[in-house]
Amino acid sequence: MKKKIILYADGSQEQGLGHLYRSYAIWTKYLQNFDYIFLYTNNIQKKFFLDRRLQIEHLGNFQSNEDEYIFFADTKEEDISFLDGIRMSSAVSLSIDSYRTWVSDFNISIFPSFYYDSELLAEIAKTTHVFSGKEYVAIRSEEKVEPEEKFNLLITFGGSDPNDITTKVIEYLQIKKLWKGVAIIIGPGFGKRPDYFQMRFPEFKFIENPSSTYRYIKNSAVVMTALGTTVQEIEYLGKKGIICFNYKDDQKDFNLIQKFSSNAKRWRSIGYFQELNLDQIENFLHPDESSKVSEQIDWGSGWDKILATF
Repeated sequence: MKKKIILYADGSQEQGLGHLYRSYAIWTKYLQNFDYIFLYTNNIQKKFFLDRRLQIEHLGNFQSNEDEYIFFADTKEEDISFLDGIRMSSAVSLSIDSYRTWVSDFNISIFPSFYYDSELLAEIAKTTHVFSGKEYVAIRSEEKVEPEEKFNLLITFGGSDPNDITTKVIEYLQIKKLWKGVAIIIGPGFGKRPDYFQMRFPEFKFIENPSSTYRYIKNSAVVMTALGTTVQEIEYLGKKGIICFNYKDDQKDFNLIQKFSSNAKRWRSIGYFQELNLDQIENFLHPDESSKVSEQIDWGSGWDKILATF
C-alpha cells in the first residue's frame, strides 16, 4: 500500500508564514511522489495552500484511522495536544525545527538549519532520532526568470511582520536618504497594504507577495530580516545579513548563526524591534568580498536518509 504524507504547519497573523513556506518547500523538493494532504485550522493557512493549488483538509475533518500515513508537524507551538490523535495513529511521525518537550513523542526530529543548539539536540536525541544541519534545509526553488535589477539592500520580514519592523526601518532610511537600490517585500499578512507603503514612501521599490524570495535574495548585496527561513537562504547564497529580533531571547539564535556561519563577519544584529540600533545599517551596506555568491552543493543532500525511514 502506498503511504500518504500528512503535513501540518503553523501559520497565522501573529506567527507569520515561515512554517508554511518551509513545509511547502520540503514537500516540493522531497515529497511530491507521495499522496499527501496539508491540514489547516485557520483561513491564513487555507489561503496559503489554495493559492498553491495543494490538496487540503480541515484538521477537524481528518479521519486518522483510514490509511497508513507519515505525519509531519512544522510548528513551535507550546501545546500541540490537538495533533495527538493524528500523531499517535501515524506509521511514522516527524517534528520539524522545534525544541519543545513534546518532540520526545515523535519518532524523528528534523532541524533543517545550518545553525542549532548542540546541547539541546543532544538531549532530544536521547528520546528520538535527530537529523540536523544544512543537509536537511530545503532551499525554496529558484524561478526561471531572474529579475534584471540588482539591489543594495533587500528588506523582507516574512509573510506578516507582526511588529511592523518594516515601517520603522523605512522611516529611518528615508530620513537618511538611503533609498537608492533598496527593495522591500510586502507579505500577504502585513497589516498595511503595498499601496500604503508606495504612497507614503515613493522613493522605494516595493515588491508584493512574490512566489519566491530566493531570486531577490540572490540579486541583493545585503538582506535585512528577522530570524526565520530567510536566514538559511542568506547563508546559502553567501549574502550579508542584518537581523532584527522580534523577541529578546532571539540573541541566542543570532549567536549560533555567527558560530556556525561560513563567515561570521557577514552577519550583523541591530537588536530587538523596540530598541533597534538603526545607525548600524549604513556602515554595513558597503559592498565587499563577503557579499559574493557562494552556493554550497551539500545543502539539502541528506533527505534520502529521512525518506529511508518510511
